[in-house]
Amino acid sequence: MTPSEEQLEVHTQRVETGKVRVIKLVEMHDEVAEVALERQEITIERVAVNKFVNVAPAVRYEGDVMIVSLLEEVLVVENDRAYHCRICGINREIMANRQRKSGSTERGKPGSAADTLVANQMLGKAVEAVHAAVKVDRQHDVPYLGGCSRDGKTVYLDRNVPRSFTSKGRRINAEPFLVLHEAVERSLLMHLGLRYQFAHQIALRAEQAAVRAAGISWHDYNSFTQKYAKQADDETIRRPPVDLDLDPYRDESDPQKLKTIEKTVRRNKVARRAQR
Repeated sequence: MTPSEEQLEVHTQRVETGKVRVIKLVEMHDEVAEVALERQEITIERVAVNKFVNVAPAVRYEGDVMIVSLLEEVLVVENDRAYHCRICGINREIMANRQRKSGSTERGKPGSAADTLVANQMLGKAVEAVHAAVKVDRQHDVPYLGGCSRDGKTVYLDRNVPRSFTSKGRRINAEPFLVLHEAVERSLLMHLGLRYQFAHQIALRAEQAAVRAAGISWHDYNSFTQKYAKQADDETIRRPPVDLDLDPYRDESDPQKLKTIEKTVRRNKVARRAQR
């Protein structure tokens, strides 16, 4: 008898038991979606400065405002001429027949037609008169090199600005010309209500005419003022005049400098009261 065994094998098979029909219905309707969008706007404000500079100012920021200086090259012509006068001897014979007659003579006096002519000597006297008419203070920190009191009676020059400079071997006193500029500028602001940029331009032309009438090189003088104007602009303001006219800083759209001056003035006033 032969032995044997049985083995069970299990597997699955897919059997179709039914069908399903699916129908998709599409409905359309509007939805409102909110999306945050950003847009940048740039506002460009041009402010006239009209100052000579030796080096292009760097781009700087004051808060969110980026300040970029736009430069223009202008032609500067300096005529420093030396005149040599030749003296000629002239012999002249005069044949005179003396007669005695009565008559009147005239003398020039202030207010005559001669005073209306362009005369360097007269302009020099005008500069001296302006210098003598105001008080000059050199004890304070003054941005833009110089300024005036609100009543126009005191001219403030930055305490670090020298009184004189050297031009062509001569020692030049710069103070009368700086005072002329500030006094003319303040008068135009106070009495005519001009914008600072207009008053500054007129005062600058008066200053230039006075410098040249005195026989001084405008190029040398302007280099001197620009050098110390930049230093005065960059220095830390610790002692501004308490009655400094602030209109130039408002018209120049210089809020940071204006804020610094006002804050320092208030702090110094509080300190003075505490000392009393």
